[in-house]
Amino acid sequence: MVYSIFGVRLLELLIYSDSPYRYRLDKVSILLCPECKNDEELRAEIRRQIPALDMMFAEQPLDAVRQLLDWAANRADYAFGQSIAAQTNISPLSAAQIYFGVFEPNRGGVYCGGEAEFFDRILKLFAVDSFIWNFGDLKDDLTHVTVVIADHSLNNTRFFVFDPTFNLTFRSSENGELLDIEQVFALIRKGQWEQIHAETRPLEQRDFLVPKDEPQSCREFRQETEEWLVCGYPGYSIDVYLNNCASLFQAGGYQKGLPGFLELLMKRSFQVGPSTQPGTRESFIRLLARYGIPVGMP
Repeated sequence: MVYSIFGVRLLELLIYSDSPYRYRLDKVSILLCPECKNDEELRAEIRRQIPALDMMFAEQPLDAVRQLLDWAANRADYAFGQSIAAQTNISPLSAAQIYFGVFEPNRGGVYCGGEAEFFDRILKLFAVDSFIWNFGDLKDDLTHVTVVIADHSLNNTRFFVFDPTFNLTFRSSENGELLDIEQVFALIRKGQWEQIHAETRPLEQRDFLVPKDEPQSCREFRQETEEWLVCGYPGYSIDVYLNNCASLFQAGGYQKGLPGFLELLMKRSFQVGPSTQPGTRESFIRLLARYGIPVGMP
């Protein structure tokens, strides 16, 4: 195994197991890595792949964020297996470390929480005021982690969901415009589910990592590493997820399809992560309180 390490003065190696075991450790080496890339180089790489990004930030910032969402959602490896997700701890890593050291070489995959962490770090590379939002219902593990963007361009701050797991934004079914989260909450309160459209874009470039002993979960084989299968999942979207989890939503007393997912938005907020700008996180928590949404663990 090879790991990139940045910005640390002390390194501790811990080998742990839940049960008795034997472990043979032949060698541990720490080497300089002149080819390892940093966040500046990742930002330059993203600008190279999205040439109009800076112009979009100057003219239509939310369009620029949508482009970054599409980029990040297609490059964050998704784990089809608890064992893979458990091995992939990206929390202490920078955006460049995650992308160049984990996702690009298929060294690890994540669930929605890791998808959100990666995208939030990408946004912060471009000074976007963003934070991670964890919400849902602990019963039957009907929870989700996403990313919220704060738009300060008007007199009042508006919050928008940009979800990297499903490459999704919420839009008006009538005119296709982005719905801010307060508009979404209001429509949910009124039961006007049909007014909310979950706009998703393809995830055809995303790699899904599958345990080798579960080859039936590999929809489109791409390659095999020493640890797992690297696969594609043509057509993967929130609709696929909701269909696969329909029985869990029904057992939890939630509606079928998108309305059930929208109900989870207002069930409970477990965590609101740090925002780029001071006060933004607190403003979002006050918004949740106005709609009677509990914040914190039950």
